[in-house]
Amino acid sequence: MTTLAALLFDMDGTIAETEDLHRRCFNRAFAAFGLSWHWDEPTYHRLLDVPGGRERIAAYARDIGAEIYTAVTDNPALDALHRWKTAHMADLLATGRSGLAARPGVARLCREAVAAGVRLALVTTSQRPVAEQVLRQTLGPDLAAAFSVVICGSDVRVKKPDPESYLLALQRLGVSAGQAVAVEDSAVGLRSARAAGLACVVTESLYTRDHDFSGAALVVSDLGEPGDWPVLVRSPSRQVCPGVVSLSQITGLLTAITV
Repeated sequence: MTTLAALLFDMDGTIAETEDLHRRCFNRAFAAFGLSWHWDEPTYHRLLDVPGGRERIAAYARDIGAEIYTAVTDNPALDALHRWKTAHMADLLATGRSGLAARPGVARLCREAVAAGVRLALVTTSQRPVAEQVLRQTLGPDLAAAFSVVICGSDVRVKKPDPESYLLALQRLGVSAGQAVAVEDSAVGLRSARAAGLACVVTESLYTRDHDFSGAALVVSDLGEPGDWPVLVRSPSRQVCPGVVSLSQITGLLTAITV
């Protein structure tokens, strides 16, 4: 069996159900800037097809004709709006007012990985101040520190579904795609991981349960906790079985990579 060297986690919707917190923080930023915009859940669900917060604002601005915010690059107005949103969310996280918790099984699997000498990386389109705070709040300082590589949206030229972020993480980890597995929650993230040559475990999240996860090595409702209600594990053959997703089970996925 191939040895697993690294687990690469997406953040939003994967480590924690952060997306609705993002949505609320966007709305507070809009209000702070005197904008009448309000993203309800269906609107935000649709905008999640656009990777990256700045890109979502620009896409929405194009839809409604708010020209000042439509350019993604060299746009001080967009930069200021998104910077306010990022700082506000980071503050909520740092002061413990976000209410976030790790999704079932995430901390358990990270502890299993650390104990087995498997390296951890975070690969997210979110900004670094938010990413670092999410790791600390949901996993605690020790597990957060175990993420030796953190790739954020500002670290790459092209965000997911492009594979650049995963390829950069693999480079910094010093491991090949055949030695690592990605954990994602969305079709966009899955496409990014697969394009980088990674096997991918998908944990369905609040905003992604209707996504097409074709190509995933495993699709689960969550990673599962011993003694809790059994997680439903769906293989590509659609076979259903109860149980937690373990490190040994993930290691077994390495032999099934077909890119």
